Amino acid sequence: MSDQLIAAAEPGGTTPPRPRWRRVAARAWREARAAATQAVLIVAVFAVVGALCGLLWEALWTPAQGGVVKHHWYPLSWYAWQDTFFAASAWYIVIGAAAGLVLGALVAWRLDRAEMVSLAAVVIGGVVAALLMRTVGMHRGPGDPQVAARSAADGATLPSQFTAPSWWLLTVFPTGALASLGLFFITIGKHGAGSTHETGVQPPSAG
Repeated sequence: MSDQLIAAAEPGGTTPPRPRWRRVAARAWREARAAATQAVLIVAVFAVVGALCGLLWEALWTPAQGGVVKHHWYPLSWYAWQDTFFAASAWYIVIGAAAGLVLGALVAWRLDRAEMVSLAAVVIGGVVAALLMRTVGMHRGPGDPQVAARSAADGATLPSQFTAPSWWLLTVFPTGALASLGLFFITIGKHGAGSTHETGVQPPSAG
């Protein structure tokens, strides 16, 4: 018995293999940690892109001009003022849908370690991106001209307010991301699926 302990303690001794449950637990922990890192990365990328989309949304929108009369703001053109409401929502849809489609495809292409984790992260990230896009755009855009007109001189020109889109439009960003993610998984499949790198099986030769 003492000889066996001495042999195991010596540098040249044979180290007994770890129990199977420890190997399984270590592998599960590595996979869970990798999946969590992937999810955090996806949400972070969506958040950054959502903020950038908010800046782009506000930059592409053109306000209507109005004048101040007795500390009240009046649009110079009622038609142009009404068009700004439609333009704000239209640009939000176009930018949010395009960004969502691109991000969903990128996630499916490069971050496909765990499909269900990717799916959940895309949903969360899409909602976060939509909220950040709306918040950043509204913060950057001009505020209520009636408030500014209270302290403005008669004849001053002020831009119209950057109108917020309807709350249901917040679904555009995550819906676009989910659409491209699902389409990629259905039509192309997991990245590298069926390749020799994944399976280790060489394709049969032509001969």
